[in-house]
Amino acid sequence: MGGGDPAAVAVGQPAMTEPAAAVTPTRSEGRYWTVRLLRPDEDAVMADLSRACFGTRGDSLEFIRARYTHSTGPRVSVVVGDAGGQICGTQAVTFFPGFAAGREITIGMFTAGMTHPDHRKRGVFRDVVLSAERYAWEQGADCLFTMPNDESFPSFQRFPGWRCLADRPLLAMPLRLGRLLGDRGMPRWLSGPVGFLSDGALARRFSTPPATVIELGDLAPLVSAFDQLAEQEGRRSGRIICRRDSAFLRWRFLQNPSFKYRVFVARNSDSIEGYLVTTIEHRMKTTLAHVVDWLAIPAPGALEGLIAAGARAAREDGATLIAMIATSGARVEPFRAFGFHRVPRRLVGRGFHTAVAINPARSDLAELGSGDDGWHLTLGDFDTI
Repeated sequence: MGGGDPAAVAVGQPAMTEPAAAVTPTRSEGRYWTVRLLRPDEDAVMADLSRACFGTRGDSLEFIRARYTHSTGPRVSVVVGDAGGQICGTQAVTFFPGFAAGREITIGMFTAGMTHPDHRKRGVFRDVVLSAERYAWEQGADCLFTMPNDESFPSFQRFPGWRCLADRPLLAMPLRLGRLLGDRGMPRWLSGPVGFLSDGALARRFSTPPATVIELGDLAPLVSAFDQLAEQEGRRSGRIICRRDSAFLRWRFLQNPSFKYRVFVARNSDSIEGYLVTTIEHRMKTTLAHVVDWLAIPAPGALEGLIAAGARAAREDGATLIAMIATSGARVEPFRAFGFHRVPRRLVGRGFHTAVAINPARSDLAELGSGDDGWHLTLGDFDTI
């Protein structure tokens, strides 16, 4: 199973020579960078690289410190390409406890895969990613997953040992149809009546929230209940799934400096039947709510009640649309039954890709890990559509 000495994977570890030496240069002029681990005092350099790659959408210094260089959550290392003192590429790997068909494993999540624009098409990305992969195996990861963007996805299609799953579907449901159509340019004389009929039906549906669903305030009283839910569902799911316990919830959502989240909890006496997390973003004249994570037992009404509570709150927050990237094929039907529909890619302008790799020493995971429905994923370092 997964493991490894936590002290051996500290972010500040100064060198990582073996993975670097094992990668062959991909351009004839040779390899002009070395591969090592990011130091904690290089967080501002990583933030500069993120801005160089993504502009205003790049990660903030506060986010990089919270997620990578000074994380109080899961153990994490950032593999970097160093070109004469300049960081030209990064690949972070975060190690989670998890389950595979009920058995305990260690899962590695790749995020923050970046190559400086001045160093692209020279083999930096490939070198850093494959070095990070070998490093993850050395540190005890049993499997890896990442959600690459459209630009890096073709590379993962070519990398040996990686398999690209079917794109995750994007499901969405209008919350204020009249306003949504108006934002998209429909004349008011037409969007108004359409919205009146649709919004009235939605308002009646959301008028009474499920009595068993509450919005999370203080996590402390529910720590043991969240941990019990994570253990129970992790072993029951039959998929590869990160342990979504109280520590995961705190690190992933409650202590995230870049996004604000609302966490809804389905209670049953002293136990928890599930949770659902939403956030709000403003894009293209639209206020969009996004379901970024959920976990629920297969009890009647548990997930349905969470969906209703999340959608109702999003509508009250002014969202015109609520969407979800289907990170698991498990029980997507309740979302469809509630009114979510698949959004064609041509309307989104991008794909939602997933690439996975299985540790060569864990051949017993190969069949489950290579299946499109073998994972209950968590989104990586982005919570935007």
